[in-house]
Amino acid sequence: MKFDTAAYEAKMKKTLDSYAYTLSTLRAGRASADVLSPIKFEYYGAPTPVNTMADVKATDSKTVTITPYDMSTLKAMEKAILASDVGITPTNDGKVIRLVFPELNEGRRKQLAKDVSKLGEEAKVAVRNTRRDVMEHFKKMKKDSLITEDEQRKAEEDAQKLTDKAIKDVDMDNDSFKGIEAIILSMTPKEREHPEIINGSRRKRIADGSGTSLPEVNKLLKQFEGTRKMMKTVMGANMGNMMKNAMRRRR
Repeated sequence: MKFDTAAYEAKMKKTLDSYAYTLSTLRAGRASADVLSPIKFEYYGAPTPVNTMADVKATDSKTVTITPYDMSTLKAMEKAILASDVGITPTNDGKVIRLVFPELNEGRRKQLAKDVSKLGEEAKVAVRNTRRDVMEHFKKMKKDSLITEDEQRKAEEDAQKLTDKAIKDVDMDNDSFKGIEAIILSMTPKEREHPEIINGSRRKRIADGSGTSLPEVNKLLKQFEGTRKMMKTVMGANMGNMMKNAMRRRR
């Protein structure tokens, strides 16, 4: 008898999607419109997401602008941003709200690493709680004689495989967040602007400097477009902007 694990897969996927979304909203020293995603303001008595009532965009590597569609909401939006945990004081000129992102100092970098680690652990706990629920469900089915002992064992093995995959996905996101930034910060300004010049000896130097492996550096360079897409989700910025931002920090 094969059990339908779709409901549990969906629950685990929801946990992973939530984790990835939260990672995208972390302020990592570069301008990202995603940090506004969780923020809501009072609009006609209802909590309303800022990004649904304004044009929110990163205008450069350090600035996000919020242009309300209805100018009468500007003050309410600014107040909501101030009350949030974004950690940046907004300014406005009467038409546009601006958030200027400060450089990522060592203290903020360490805090960011802690935040990512904490989010990862919380996601793993949620995944394991889902596993616990499904295991209890199978035990009850066996107790009620709805399944045999062999069927219970097989169902539990399938549930464990789902759990292992979900935990691995969390670890990959966490490692990607930290590892890719380390690789990029170990590049020279010229290498960030022109990654095609990175030959074998440069790749080894970058791997040594970032504390990563040569295959990891090779993978990042080989799958440049794929990495850009992943970084947009995890870091809230595309790889091109990240390279330019990192270059400015190192100059």
